[in-house]
Amino acid sequence: MTEYSICIKGIANIDKDKIKVISQIAGANYIVAKQMLEQEGICILKAKAIDIKKAKYELENVNIPFEITPEF
Repeated sequence: MTEYSICIKGIANIDKDKIKVISQIAGANYIVAKQMLEQEGICILKAKAIDIKKAKYELENVNIPFEITPEF
C-alpha cells in the first residue's frame, strides 16, 4: 500500500470555499488553512489512495492547483 502526498501550488485568488476545502483535507483551522494557501509547495495530506482520491476530487472542484507524489 503506497502512501501518497498532496502538495498545493501557488494560488492567486483565495476565497472562503478554498479555505474550507484545505481546512477539511489538512485537518486545520481556517486561519492555518489560509496560511497554507498563501505558501507554495505545502504538503497538506499524506495518505493512502482512497483518501487521496477524495481529496483530489475536492481540490479539483474549487480549482486549487496541486501535485500528487508519487504519480497517482
